[in-house]
Amino acid sequence: MPSGVTNPGLNLAIPAFFGHMKPMLADLRRLGATDFSAQAPGTELKPGATMTIPLASVTAAGIFNSSTNNYLTGGGTKWMTATAQHIHQGYDISGLDIDRAADHGRIEERFSRRASAGVAMTISSQVAAAFDAVTASTAITLVASPTLAAYQKLFGEVCDLNKINPYMCTLALSGAELGKIKAAFHAVGISATTNRDLAQLLDFGDVVVLPGVAGRMWIVPPSSFGTIACPPTILDGYIATGIETDDDTGFSVAITVAFDQGDNRRVTNVGVWFGCALISAAADGSTPGIIKVVAPA
Repeated sequence: MPSGVTNPGLNLAIPAFFGHMKPMLADLRRLGATDFSAQAPGTELKPGATMTIPLASVTAAGIFNSSTNNYLTGGGTKWMTATAQHIHQGYDISGLDIDRAADHGRIEERFSRRASAGVAMTISSQVAAAFDAVTASTAITLVASPTLAAYQKLFGEVCDLNKINPYMCTLALSGAELGKIKAAFHAVGISATTNRDLAQLLDFGDVVVLPGVAGRMWIVPPSSFGTIACPPTILDGYIATGIETDDDTGFSVAITVAFDQGDNRRVTNVGVWFGCALISAAADGSTPGIIKVVAPA
């Protein structure tokens, strides 16, 4: 989309901003997250607004109805709702003419690295909170310090518990649990260089580390995790504004530039709404849900 931001340094910084965001966005895709951003509501997203995610758990088919020649599902889906958070990050430079070529590098570094790090960390913290909130009423227990055989046993337990194929699932885990898995492999003389190698050796589709989680591990089937992101409505009163979209991921943010005459500075901010929702294995119906791995009581 066209931008009203014309500062050369800031225009150089925007592609770098998205570049620093891509590892976090790639992890969301590896978790099997369905991105509902394109279906974001058309209403203006100002502070205090909410967005919903159409993530549904479908009721299992019931008894065959001979009069209609159909299996009935019970007539409903369960819609998961996520309250999206307004993420607002920026920087300011005091006492400088930010249109000077000599300052472009400084602007690019401050905006692309600092603002993108703030947005990525906030999104990661929301994802971590959502996973930690997954119910443990349908869970798999695993001792505190498992052997490799104990980790490999997860495959059979997942098959028996929720009738899902672990090959299609992702193991989402804490950094501490990743260290335990690697140690269990090293104990039997096996070295896996990447998380995907670990996943293959454990018979799962992928392994993704969730920064900041308090829990241990989750088995994530397809279509059990949804995210939504949308730039906020740009209000009046800025000297420059624009909506910027990354061509590779479709991730969009709002850019605003304001001038603080009293302190002789321009303040540049990036804003985005983000929310996520999960379906746990304890949700109703036969739709596969996320299974939490916990220590025995």
